[in-house]
Amino acid sequence: MITCQHCSHQNPDSARFCEECGTELHDPRRAAQEADEIEAEFRLDQVRKARSAFLVVGALQLLAGALGAVMAPPGAAMFVLGAEVVVALVFFGLAWWCKAQPFAAAIVGLFIYGGLHLMAAVGDPSTIYKGIIVKVIVIVVLVRAVKAGIAHRQFVRSRGMG
Repeated sequence: MITCQHCSHQNPDSARFCEECGTELHDPRRAAQEADEIEAEFRLDQVRKARSAFLVVGALQLLAGALGAVMAPPGAAMFVLGAEVVVALVFFGLAWWCKAQPFAAAIVGLFIYGGLHLMAAVGDPSTIYKGIIVKVIVIVVLVRAVKAGIAHRQFVRSRGMG
C-alpha cells in the first residue's frame, strides 16, 4: 500500500494517483525502477555510439580494401585486399568487445588505426596525404567513440557499478 502524502489515504501499490483526493502518488520503489531504466538506457546508448563507430570504421576498411585492390599493381592486389580485410575484422572485433568495455575498446581502436597509418607513413611518406579525408573522418568517428566510452565509464563509476 502507498500512503498519500496529501490526505493519508491508503492506496494500492499499482495506483499512480490517490483514490481519495487525486494527488499524484510518489512510490519510492517505482521511482527507483524508473531511475534504473533511465540509467540502463543511458549506458546502452553510449555503448551503441561506440559500437557504431567501430562498425563504420570496419566497413570503410573493407571499402578501402576493395578500392585499393582495384588500383594496386596486379601482383599486390590480393595483398592489399587481404590486409584491409584483416584490419576490418579487427574493428568488427572491437565492436563486439565494445559491448563490455566501450572505453577500452575505443582507446585500442584509436591506437590501432593511428599506429597502422603511422607505420605506413614511415614506409612511404606519400601515404600521409592519400585518403586524408577518409582518415580524418575515421579519426573523428573514433574520437567520438572514446567520448562515448568516457561517458559510459563515468556513469558506471558514479553508480558504483565498476
